[in-house]
Amino acid sequence: DWLRAADWGEDEDFYGQLSERRARLVEEFDRPSAGAAMDVARLYIRFGFGAEALQALAKLSPQSPESTMLADAAPVVDRGRVDVGGPLTAAETCSGPTAVWRLAAGLSPSPLDMADDAWRAKMLEGFEALPLLLRRRLGPKAVETLMASGALDAAEAMRLLVDRAPGDHGRRWD
Repeated sequence: DWLRAADWGEDEDFYGQLSERRARLVEEFDRPSAGAAMDVARLYIRFGFGAEALQALAKLSPQSPESTMLADAAPVVDRGRVDVGGPLTAAETCSGPTAVWRLAAGLSPSPLDMADDAWRAKMLEGFEALPLLLRRRLGPKAVETLMASGALDAAEAMRLLVDRAPGDHGRRWD
């Protein structure tokens, strides 16, 4: 899954990780490294810097399906929404991390998904796997979307996943 943010870096030393990844942006003979640009964008998103991730992704040419998905997810950490017609909007049947990002963007699950226990379990597993910073950032909007969709038990389960995590949960959970 392209939106599995837990795999995008460590919780500590953002600047050290960024420095390492930025050092790889240019390859031999001054060729840009698409892989390094994607790694920089993933790290920015993991730490809640959506606009900066978009800047890193803008340097890629041509865009890949994964970079397009990341570019669609990046504004979610800043604005809590995506542009209609992007890959997140089209990923209606996805579960796990992609479902979490859709919910955080205000995109409601289908009635079939809400009735599917396996979809809900994978969605909650995807949320729990997020780094705490992203759970704090994406959680309130995702819970709001679930509540508006009538999935009150899933919304409560998601809220509890943040409440039970160690550390500061942020003001929106008070």
